[in-house]
Amino acid sequence: MNDPSYAKVHAILLDPSCSGSGISTERLDYLLPSHSRDDQDDASTSTRVMKLSAFQKKALSHALSFPSVERVVYSTCSIHQAENEDVVNAVLPLATSLGFELASPFPQWHRRGLPVFDGSEHLLRTDPDDGLEGFFIALFVRKAAASALEEPGEDGSLGMTRKPVLKRRYGFKAFSSLRLSRMILCSSGRFY
Repeated sequence: MNDPSYAKVHAILLDPSCSGSGISTERLDYLLPSHSRDDQDDASTSTRVMKLSAFQKKALSHALSFPSVERVVYSTCSIHQAENEDVVNAVLPLATSLGFELASPFPQWHRRGLPVFDGSEHLLRTDPDDGLEGFFIALFVRKAAASALEEPGEDGSLGMTRKPVLKRRYGFKAFSSLRLSRMILCSSGRFY
């Protein structure tokens, strides 16, 4: 983290190991002899999920600790609260102390986080009940970086004001808006 090679890290996509419970129907786990109905029904309280959750908290805390990072996306393909909302809620005090706040990825998406803490409305979920694979996203934005973002427009676009420093730093003129309405999250996890 203090290594100079990480000094320019401004964004992190953290997709840690998870139970994969959101995609288990696609993985054909039910065909394995070790798979039982009890394992599936009791997964949210299983020892494995709790161990994964502990690892996810450590990984997210580490990602938020990079001094120059402005955005951290935490995502899982799990439907379990223990791996999603509970991880975010546990790390939120650290995130706040480091100047981060939760932002709303894809503000027009209808399913948000489970209402287990103040701010969970910023979290995003997809669910097998919607005919999609289970997926979870939390977006942490450092408050200084968040002030550069504008509110989504009527067309669903997220206006982004970019300073001329991007031209100097990267040698190109940054776009003036990012049209989220053109990005559709498909059940395969790809964006179109």
